[in-house]
Amino acid sequence: MQNILNDIVQFFVREARTLLIIGVFVFMIYGWDKLSKKEQYYRWLVKINPKNAQAHYRLGKFLEDLPDRNTEAEKEFQLAISLNPGNSWAYYALYYLQANEKKYPEAQETLEKMVNRFPQDGVTFACRANYFWRQELYQEAENAFKNAVKLTPNYSYIRSEYGRFLLQRNRPAEAENEIRAAIKLEPSDENAYRQLGKVLEATNRFAEAETLYKKAIQLAPGEDYTYWDLWELYEKQDKHQEAENFYKKVISSRPRDIFIYFCIFYSLEKQGKVDESKRYAEKMLELAPDNIRVLKTLGAFLQKTGNLTEAEKLYRKAIANTPDDPLLHHDLGIILHNMDGRQVEAEKAYKKSIELDPSGSRSYTSLGSLLHDLKRSEEAEALYRKALELDPANARTYNNLGILLEELKQNEEAETVFRKGIEVDPMHVNLYRNLGNLLEDLERVEEAIKCYEKAIEIDPRNAGVYFGLANLLTEQERYEEAVDAFRKSISMDSNYIASYGNLFLLLRKMGRLEEALKTLTQALEVVPNDFNINIGVASIQKLMGNRPEAKEFAEKARQFITADNNQWYNLACLEAIVDNNEAVFQYLKKAAEENKLNRAWAWEDPDFERIRSNPRFVEIVGPKPEEKNPEA
Repeated sequence: MQNILNDIVQFFVREARTLLIIGVFVFMIYGWDKLSKKEQYYRWLVKINPKNAQAHYRLGKFLEDLPDRNTEAEKEFQLAISLNPGNSWAYYALYYLQANEKKYPEAQETLEKMVNRFPQDGVTFACRANYFWRQELYQEAENAFKNAVKLTPNYSYIRSEYGRFLLQRNRPAEAENEIRAAIKLEPSDENAYRQLGKVLEATNRFAEAETLYKKAIQLAPGEDYTYWDLWELYEKQDKHQEAENFYKKVISSRPRDIFIYFCIFYSLEKQGKVDESKRYAEKMLELAPDNIRVLKTLGAFLQKTGNLTEAEKLYRKAIANTPDDPLLHHDLGIILHNMDGRQVEAEKAYKKSIELDPSGSRSYTSLGSLLHDLKRSEEAEALYRKALELDPANARTYNNLGILLEELKQNEEAETVFRKGIEVDPMHVNLYRNLGNLLEDLERVEEAIKCYEKAIEIDPRNAGVYFGLANLLTEQERYEEAVDAFRKSISMDSNYIASYGNLFLLLRKMGRLEEALKTLTQALEVVPNDFNINIGVASIQKLMGNRPEAKEFAEKARQFITADNNQWYNLACLEAIVDNNEAVFQYLKKAAEENKLNRAWAWEDPDFERIRSNPRFVEIVGPKPEEKNPEA
C-alpha cells in the first residue's frame, strides 16, 4: 500500500508541470465559456496582464463602439499610452475619440504630443489632416492626407478617410479611387464599402450604391450607420415600400434592435401608414422606455399626428432623464407653442434652451416665431436678427424675418431678406413662396408667378405652393389656369381644405355650379363638421334652386359656427341663405362695427344677391367700390 502511495506522489511530482498546464488550459476554456460577452474577455486580458498596453488599447477600441462608453474608452487609451508611449495607434485612437466627442482642447493636446513624438509618422499626419479638416483648413488638410498616404500607403482606414474628404470637396472620381484602394488593402473593411456607397450615391449610381451598402451590412451586421445610409438611399428614390420590406426581413433576425425599428417606422411614416407606424414606435418604447431618441421620435410622431398631450408627456420624460439637453427643451417649446393657452410655458421652454446653449440659433428663431404670433413684433424681430448673427446661413430665419417685415409694411427690406435667404439656400421652397406673395402684393405679377413656378420646380408635391399660385392666377382673371392649380393642390394633399374652399368660390363665380358642388362634397369627406364647407354647400344648393337642401346644410352649418374674426359675417351669410333678412342686416352691422367686414367681397358674395337693392345694405356696407367718388 505504501509503495502505491509513493508511486502516486512521484507521478504528481514528475507530471506537475504538465498537470498545471492542463489545469490552466481547462480554466481558460471554462472561463471562455463563461465570458459570453466580448467585454468580459477584453477585461480578462487586462486583468491577467495589467501592464500590457496592447490589452488596454484593445479594450478601449471595443468600448468606443458601445453607446455611452467613450469616457471609459478614453481612460483605456490613456493607460495604453502611459504603459507604452511609443504606441502611435493608441494616440491615434485617443485623438479621434476626443475629436468626435468635441473635446477639442484635449484632442489638440493629444495631437501636439503625437507631432512631438512621431513627427514623420503617417498616423500623425492622418490626425493632423482630420484636425485641419475640422477647422475648415482644406488645403492644409489635403497636404496632411497626402503625407499620411505616402508614409502609410497600406493602411486602409487612412485611404478611406482621404476618400471621404475628397467626396466632401466634391471630387468624387478621386474619392472613388482612394476608397477602392482601401478596399483592395482590406476587403473585409465594412466602412470602406459604406464610404464607396456614398460616393456612388453622390454620382447617382444608386443600384451600385445599394449593393455596396448591403455588402457593408453583410460584413458588419451590427453597424447601425450603414442601415441608415441605405434607408436614406431608398428615401431619395421614394422606394419606401422596398425599404419597409428589407428592414422587416432584418428585424426577424434582430427582434430587439431599436435602430432597425427606426428604419421601419420611418418607411411606414413616409407611406402614410399612420397606424402601423405608431405600432412600431410603441414597440421601440417598450424595448427602450428610457432611450432619449425613442422618446423624441415617438413624441415628434404624436406631435405630427395632433396628439400634443401625449407628445408633451414623452418630451418631459426625456427631459427628466437628460435635463441639460437644449434640443429637448426647444422641441417641448414647439409642442407647447401649438397648444391653446400654453404660450407662457412655450416661452419658458425656449428660454431654457437658450440658457443651455446660448450660441445655438434654433431657439432664438423659434422664440421669435412665438412672440411674432403674440404680436410682440419688436421682440420677435430682435430675436430673428440675433439668430442670423449666430447663424447667417439659416434660411428658416430669413423666411420668418421677411414675413414679419412684410407685415410691418417694410416691403423693401422684406424683399431683400427673402432674396438673401434664397441666396443662402436656393432650394428653400417657402422663401420663393413668400417672396411670391410679397411681389403679388406689390403688383409685380410676372415676378411673383416666376417665384411660385420655381417653388414648384423644387418641390412639385407641395400643395401650398399650388394654392398660392392658384390665388394669384385668380386675381389675374386667368381662371382656367387657376382651376388647374387648385386641383393640382388637392391632388398633392387631399387634406388641404383651403384649396377646396377657394376652388369652390372660383367655380361658383364662373357659373360652374355642378363642379362647385362636387368640390365641396369631396371636402365634406375630409372635414364633415367644417362650417365654411357646409355653408358653401348650402349656398350652392340655393343657387341651383334646391331650397330644402340649402336649408338643411345651413342649419347643419349653424352647429359649427365659431367665435372668430369672421363670426358675424358668416352668420350674415347663413341667415341670407334661409332668407332671414332682418338677421342678415344685424350681423352685417356688427361685423362693420368691429371693423371685420370685407366690403368689396360683400358686394361680390352671391349670398347677398337678393338684398343688395335694399338701402340698408348700402347704408351698412357702403357703395360699390367702383362707384366711390374719385375725389374721396
